[in-house]
Amino acid sequence: MKHSMMVLPLTLCFVTACGGSSSTTPPADDISKVNTCGAPFQLARELGDVALTSSHWFSNKESNPKLTIAANQYDLNASQTLATSDLTCIHTANVLGSISPDTWQGDNELYVNKGGLFSYNPVVTLHFKQPDFDSYQDWQNAGSPSTVDAVFEQSNFAIWYQKSFQTRFVLADETEYLKTLPLQCSGFPFKLSLTTESYAAEDIQSLDLNYCDSQLVNGDVLYNCLVAALEPQSISGKCDFNKVNIALPDNKGDYQAIKISGSIELNETQPTSLVIDGVSF
Repeated sequence: MKHSMMVLPLTLCFVTACGGSSSTTPPADDISKVNTCGAPFQLARELGDVALTSSHWFSNKESNPKLTIAANQYDLNASQTLATSDLTCIHTANVLGSISPDTWQGDNELYVNKGGLFSYNPVVTLHFKQPDFDSYQDWQNAGSPSTVDAVFEQSNFAIWYQKSFQTRFVLADETEYLKTLPLQCSGFPFKLSLTTESYAAEDIQSLDLNYCDSQLVNGDVLYNCLVAALEPQSISGKCDFNKVNIALPDNKGDYQAIKISGSIELNETQPTSLVIDGVSF
């Protein structure tokens, strides 16, 4: 088993699908109108790709530290327990509790043709707030701390199509496939590291210079700018989620709205564990 932590190297591709009968309207909360997968029901998936995205202070856009968790080619552990013949439950189990490939039954697309093999890859992204400093000078006045507590902002959940380890793609607008994942977490002592990166004058057009220090080096101005990133050693803990709306893709490029309950457990040295123990639709 291999566990990787890296800056995300994948080609992430957005392709708009034509046609299909996607329904991403969340299931009703009225229990009389809700179908479930019953009991016993549990899906487990190993997610070993952990990518840390650092953030700068920009003058024209926001940037935040991120943690992205997905499956990679070494994640061989997946399991499913269910006692139902319902097709939605079986498909959910095949998407979230299996590493077996599916066969594309939709139209030919840029990254997959009809009859081609692909897999489903659940992706969880945790967003953190930018550290609360007003400027580079403010950071220095605070003693130039190398780490600060990370403030969790929000998380998202999406299921991507995956053709190969290097290529994930989606066939819908972000509003359709990307859903907010409210988490209730315990034991999450996340930390942000604060470092500086050096830039030449021609490379700082979009950076907020309030968060940079300048110096003259061999007659050229060099800018040292603040950068924030999650500390890998602080990534541990467990989060639960309950009846969260997600978009479940199929092998034709369509999406179905379902609700899932379960947990996600992170560990610095082990692949992330995603467990689904409840599904309604």
